[in-house]
Amino acid sequence: MRGVWLALAWAAMAMPARGEAGAAAGPVFEVDYSNPGLSPSHWVLTLYPDGSGHFWSERGSVAGDAARGAGQGAGQDVA
Repeated sequence: MRGVWLALAWAAMAMPARGEAGAAAGPVFEVDYSNPGLSPSHWVLTLYPDGSGHFWSERGSVAGDAARGAGQGAGQDVA
């Protein structure tokens, strides 16, 4: 877990400022994490300067996932 926090701190310092059409102007903070042994196995968190953001995750392979639709992604806005 310590490695994740270290990676988040490093990403915050190294993230260049970029503006995109339709997106909030200024720096965007994005974390993309993957670990096939966990559920969710992959997630992305994007935060904008105005405090809004988006969280997207993909479930990992755990017992019983075939019956529940393993690997389907889910997204949610962050306020």
